[in-house]
Amino acid sequence: MTIDGKYAVPTVAIHTDIFERVVRSVARVNGMPRTRAVFVPQPVMGKSPKELRAYVDGNDPVTGRPVMQEVIEGLTRPFDAKDLEKIVYERTTPRLVDQGSEAELQRLFLDNNWTDKLPIILPTEERVAEMLAHTSHKPDEIVGHMRPTQFREYWEYTVEKVAVNAVMAGASPEYLPVILALAASGQSGCGLVPVIRNLEGQWQRRAPRGGRRFQQIYAESASARGLPAGGEGQDHREVFW
Repeated sequence: MTIDGKYAVPTVAIHTDIFERVVRSVARVNGMPRTRAVFVPQPVMGKSPKELRAYVDGNDPVTGRPVMQEVIEGLTRPFDAKDLEKIVYERTTPRLVDQGSEAELQRLFLDNNWTDKLPIILPTEERVAEMLAHTSHKPDEIVGHMRPTQFREYWEYTVEKVAVNAVMAGASPEYLPVILALAASGQSGCGLVPVIRNLEGQWQRRAPRGGRRFQQIYAESASARGLPAGGEGQDHREVFW
């Protein structure tokens, strides 16, 4: 996409078919939903030259059309009106969704592989309100921005969105200030260890991304739990775990 979009060089990317949904999704969020791509079977690793050649000479497992024919067409076929359409995304999400049971919620996440198989708590309005009662921040206050991978765009999340996720994860309401502090740091789940390390010892001088905003929310958490708000020699791992 970089070669095609940034440098205007006609490009056809070749992927294995198992990644089709990811490829389409990444192309869409980057404003190129009709970027030209061809798919070959998975796996590629461990295959002999003869087997790989059969992939190239064979059919695209997604479309059923010859792979090389799709490559040539992708490089030579002019853009049509749909290729050049302006892409507009609806960024808002509903605050409430249709009612359902805890079992239905669990099944929805399992069917879509959105879960690590741990139980998911239904985020009812009452449970979210109880969670929000443990912070002085307004529900619609923006906590931060994050993106799941480098290929996705950043999305923002509010205090209420963080509270909803905390409920679903089974967190106790009194932990919300700590969860907000982590969310404000801009770190994903993969970045929790660096955040915690930055909070050990001289944490105020080594504050992770989020800066003053992180310190503000962390101080609220520390005060609420009778812990020091920061300083040298303090080990704050207990706050997180």
